[in-house]
Parts: sequence; C-alpha cells; structure tokens
Amino acid sequence: MGSYLLTDEKDGATDTLIVKSKGYLVASDKKGGDLGDSLVLKKFKGYYFVNINENPEWIVRVIKQETNGDLVYMTMDEEGVPFKDFLDKVSKEIKIDSVEINGEKLYQIDPSPKQLVRLIEKGYFRKTLEMKKLK
Repeated sequence: MGSYLLTDEKDGATDTLIVKSKGYLVASDKKGGDLGDSLVLKKFKGYYFVNINENPEWIVRVIKQETNGDLVYMTMDEEGVPFKDFLDKVSKEIKIDSVEINGEKLYQIDPSPKQLVRLIEKGYFRKTLEMKKLK
C-alpha cells in the first residue's frame, strides 16, 4: 500500500497511483479498480500478479516491489519483435491455446506460478514502467 509517482514517458506528465488494501486509484481521474471478479491480485516469490478481465480475455501484468519501495510494472512482450516470432518463442516454453472470437484470434496460456516466474526470469516479461514510492 502507498502512493507512487506515475510518469508518462511520452510527454513527461505525472500522476499519482494510490494502492489500497482492496484495489487502486489514479489520483487525477479518481478512477481505479477494486479487487474482485474482474481484478485479481496474487503473490508468489516476491512478484505480484495482476489479472485483469478484459472480457473475453484475461490480461496478466507483473509487479515487483524493489527494496527501496519503488514498483516495477512488467508486461509480457518483446519490444521490436514481430508478434508471430514472439509467439513461436513462448510456445517453446509453455503451451499456447488459441480461439477465434468475432474474427479476432486470441491466444491464451495457463501457467502455474512456478512457470510464470520462470518466464519472468527468462525475460518474457519486460519492465514497461517504474513507479517511485512517494514519502
């Protein structure tokens, strides 16, 4: 829990993320989310796994708290690598299922916590945002 500085890398705009015991809030727009059916948070081996229901799919994000209190936010992708190549690489690590909904192909993995940590350690999740803890 606490407050963290959000900085937009594109335009340098800043905001404050407020983490509460039951969810989060972004100060400028008073919008956030409460933990529940569509926002699930789990912890394993020092990582927080944020599962967001973007119906019909679930999006996974990883948060790691640094020793100084800062938060590192990670997404599963490889910058500059074509999606098909990234998909081929991930499929060597874990089974990938796919389904087509309304003409769009969606991909799904269902890793165990240990498999998720292994994917992080192998670089499949990359840091996309660092949030400085506010005093």
